[in-house]
Amino acid sequence: MYRKVLVFLLSFLLGVSIGQIIVAVRYGQCPFQPQLPVYLKVGGSLGIVLSVIGVIVVASADDNKSRRILVFMILLSVFLFATRIPGSIYVFNALRKSQNTDPLLSTYCRQRLWGSALGFLIASYVLTGLTTLIAIIRCVKKN
Repeated sequence: MYRKVLVFLLSFLLGVSIGQIIVAVRYGQCPFQPQLPVYLKVGGSLGIVLSVIGVIVVASADDNKSRRILVFMILLSVFLFATRIPGSIYVFNALRKSQNTDPLLSTYCRQRLWGSALGFLIASYVLTGLTTLIAIIRCVKKN
C-alpha cells in the first residue's frame, strides 16, 4: 500500500510541477512581481526532478542504492520547501497589492498567473502535509 500511495503523491507532484512551468511560460506577465514566474519555473523544475528520482527509488529493488538516492531526494525536498517561503511572499504580495485591469501600470499582474501560483502553492502545502503524515504513520507502524 505504501508504494501505491507514494506513486500517487509523486504523480500529483509531477502534475503540479508541469503545470507550474506551463503557467509561468504562458502567462508570465507580472511587472508588479517579476519574480513570480521565476518561482514557478524553479519550483516546477525541482518538482519534476524530485518526481523522477522518486519513481526510481520506488522501482528500485536495491536498498543500498535507494538509500543514497533517498538522501539526495531529501536535500532536493528541503530546497523545494525553501523556495516556498519567497514564493509565498511573491504570491500573497501580488494577491493583495496588484491589479489586473491595466497592463501599462507598474502594479499590473496577470490574474491567471498569480491565481494559478496561489493554487500551486496551496497544493504544494497539502502535498507536504500528506507526505509528512504518511511518513509519521509509517514510522509509528514500524516501531
